[in-house]
Parts: sequence; structure tokens; C-alpha cells
Amino acid sequence: MIINIINFRVDLDTLEIRARVQFPHLHFVGKYSVDGQILVVPLKGKGTMTSDAVKANAELVLKAKTEKRGGVEYIKFTSLQTNISVKDYHIRLEGLFNGDKVLGDATNEAINQNRGDFMRAAKPYVEDTVSKLFLGMANKIVDGIPFSDVFPAP
Repeated sequence: MIINIINFRVDLDTLEIRARVQFPHLHFVGKYSVDGQILVVPLKGKGTMTSDAVKANAELVLKAKTEKRGGVEYIKFTSLQTNISVKDYHIRLEGLFNGDKVLGDATNEAINQNRGDFMRAAKPYVEDTVSKLFLGMANKIVDGIPFSDVFPAP
């Protein structure tokens, strides 16, 4: 995966990191389960979701605190806010309507023809999932590394 960092700022007084990143191409494969309606499209099923997106941008705000363990100060990230925008994408949900190919194909076509509306409806869930995933990854990266090694004094 290629990530272009457009802007990156660290405020050591507030322990806040702000970044703007761009993903030229994203490919996702995952599991989904849905029983509801998005816009006028009824969705029911569970299975594999595949998506390809181009020109995805994200504004990230990562907040942290320090904590002492054994007399050593460490950083712990406490929250991550994510604002995502995607220029174009294609999505495919397998297993809709208990595998009914006709209904599944029609629903996938409707979703992809109304990408903007679908993305607006799905955006809060996508951002929440990305925030949780990246927050966990960020904490794993710095776990066990003293604060002074992550952000050395000038």
C-alpha cells in the first residue's frame, strides 16, 4: 500500500498529531453482515466485500497522553479522528439476499451507480472503523518505547 503524506504536524505541548494523507489506490477485502436499507436500496446478507478506491484522502487528528511505568515516561495514543474523502471507488458485496445472483447483481449495480450517496451513508462507519484500526496500530508501534525515544528533545 502506498501512502503519500501531504502534511504532518506534531504539537508536543498538547500531544496532538495532525496529518493529511493520500492513498492513490486502496484495495479492501473483508467480511460484512447487513440487514437494513441504505438510501432506497434494501440490503440483506452476509459475505465477502471487495472494494477498490482511487484518490482517497484522509485528515487525521491523533491525540495522546503520557503515562509513567517503572519510572519511565511512555506515550499512549488516546483517540484518532478521521475524515475520509474518496474520489472514486467500486464495491462488490457477495452473498446478498442469501446468494440470489439476480438481486445481488442488481443491488451491487445500484450501489455503484449511486456511489456518492452510498459513501455519505457509509462514511461514519468507515471512519470509525479506520480510526479504531489505526489507533490500535499506532499504540502497538510505540508500546514499550520511552517517550524521549519517540520524540527526542531538540
